[in-house]
Amino acid sequence: MKPADTSIYEYIKNYAAEQPDIIVLFDETVSYTANTFFNTVTAIANNLYGQGIRASDFIAIRAERNINTLLWFFAVQVMGGVAIMCDPHSDMREMLIKNNILAKKLIENEPAVKSEAFRGIDFVPLEDSRKTTIVIFTSGSTGGVKAVKLSQYAFINNAVDTSPLGDYRHNDVVAALLPFHHVFAMALVFIALVLRHCVFVPKDVKISYVCECIGISCADSADSSSVRANGVGRIYSMNSVKITDDGEITVKSPTLFNGYIGGDGGVDNEGYLHTGDTGYLDSEGYLHISGRKKDIIIRNGVNISVAEIEKKIASLKFVKDVAVVGLQDRTVGEVPAAVVVPECRNLCNEDRLREEIIKILPKNEVPKKIIFTDALPLLSSGKTDRLRVKKLLTMESLGNE
Repeated sequence: MKPADTSIYEYIKNYAAEQPDIIVLFDETVSYTANTFFNTVTAIANNLYGQGIRASDFIAIRAERNINTLLWFFAVQVMGGVAIMCDPHSDMREMLIKNNILAKKLIENEPAVKSEAFRGIDFVPLEDSRKTTIVIFTSGSTGGVKAVKLSQYAFINNAVDTSPLGDYRHNDVVAALLPFHHVFAMALVFIALVLRHCVFVPKDVKISYVCECIGISCADSADSSSVRANGVGRIYSMNSVKITDDGEITVKSPTLFNGYIGGDGGVDNEGYLHTGDTGYLDSEGYLHISGRKKDIIIRNGVNISVAEIEKKIASLKFVKDVAVVGLQDRTVGEVPAAVVVPECRNLCNEDRLREEIIKILPKNEVPKKIIFTDALPLLSSGKTDRLRVKKLLTMESLGNE
């Protein structure tokens, strides 16, 4: 399948011209037809242009999960600005400063311009869909937060490439439940606009409210549930995957990002992105992920999987949660160490835990240090904050010296 070079402006404009009265975006109180969505987005873009905003200017958006955010976002897209999607629960200005981003405008809960303000287009619509027009921050689960540069070309071709695999229908509705500062959330919205589906942005994301609204994420809807549960899936038609000698998954694709602000993109000379994930392709072409390259502890030259240690410790009945990291050791290089959340503090101590761990782990995988906590430190994404886990263990070690 050949990648598409069309900009999102063309998709939105054509949608409005061909199906002007179909609902494309709604919540419990307001709705937008293809025509009103196009008019609103272009009216906002005109307003930004009138304020002196031009193509490639950085515009920071507090990415609340609501319709207003999407209107501002696509207004920035059609005029070729760069939308910096910021976690609404973080300090927006501090995040920009840390990543050396000078935003020309900050949008914080600012109401969108009404569609009635549309009087034609003053700005020049973006034509080059490969330019960076989106920045999303990584969660920083294994290192510092990075500002990821993305293009409409990547999101659009993700939609085009996956369209034959999702069993999509013309009247599908996308339930926008994920945070809008996450890449997957924006990918789903792009899919909706490119494939002409409708987007519903519910006010509440409680399970009792949205149950049955949740879609299944899979590589191919034709695969059985057992196949989908046991691997990532087959490689999309526009993508190429190679496994390096040390087991790292590398990917070449038109949906790749454009690099990081202030850094390279981890792409090699052949155009393959080094994902940091380890895994393998099975005999039927299904990709499987076994762990993270950074989550490998090298002890006396032997690779030890953090994920496998965590999985086995978590299987113990009196362990509620666990995080394992590698700590530097002068003799063997690195050793595993664990932060454990017990089911009940009164029923679990280090001696008892070690007795059980020795039964299920090889000697070199047994954590050299174990500390207990009431809850693991988490990032805003819900992932374990491994930097803070390592800091907890390091501070505890220093305190005992």
